[in-house]
Amino acid sequence: MANEENKTNQQEENEKAGKLSGLGAGVITGAAIGTSILPVVGTFAGALVGGVVGSEVGKKVGGSLLK
Repeated sequence: MANEENKTNQQEENEKAGKLSGLGAGVITGAAIGTSILPVVGTFAGALVGGVVGSEVGKKVGGSLLK
């Protein structure tokens, strides 16, 4: 029982780490793309969209990679 609980906690930690790394990568990438399309407003909008997409992708992919 304790072993299963430990695995669940580890999986949750991996998902959190993946989400944060995806968020960071998404914000940076989105800001770079947004800046090239619309210099002032695009930076913020790109970072916002990139952060949302990156955190979701990071939660799914990053959690699996950290197993």
